[in-house]
Amino acid sequence: MLKAVIFDMDGGLIDSEPLHARAAVHALKELGIEITIDYAYQFIGNTTLYMLKTIERDFQLDITAEELLLQYKKWERKLSAMEGYPAIPYIKELILDLHSHGMKLAIASSSPLEAIKETADNLGITSYFTKLISGMSVPKSKPHPDIFLKAASELSVSVDECLIIEDSTNGILAGVRANIPVIGFYNPHSGN
Repeated sequence: MLKAVIFDMDGGLIDSEPLHARAAVHALKELGIEITIDYAYQFIGNTTLYMLKTIERDFQLDITAEELLLQYKKWERKLSAMEGYPAIPYIKELILDLHSHGMKLAIASSSPLEAIKETADNLGITSYFTKLISGMSVPKSKPHPDIFLKAASELSVSVDECLIIEDSTNGILAGVRANIPVIGFYNPHSGN
């Protein structure tokens, strides 16, 4: 019996992936490194730090991923202040309906916990969620199942009592590897 629904945030609750990709492009351009939006899109569903560590390795940079993260965050703040993150159409109505039917709800995102809290607050949905879980709190990020297994555990439900709503290939793979049913939400901005 279904008791809980676990949502991904970026691309599932808010349409943030294009802004995240542009922030990475701008941050690296300031360092004289040209990457494409498509290159940045391959990291959809992963943590930003994972993306930046991969970039550090791929481009053999003298700057660390942690230093790149500061540059990335600067651009993310700048772009989000100008544009904001639009909510996925009808997502709030879905959350309200699930909550009114007694479902436990969680957000399990690769984003930092502060970003998850801020997004939930901005959308006015914080009170409907039992748990907010960051991929930075688990050993391995998506496509590994760690974040979804942690979400099920923290919601006190078994994997066959919950469902995941996820937009990225990495997130869908993580859900499948956790043996939790996944609804693959098609967001045209979330890559393949």
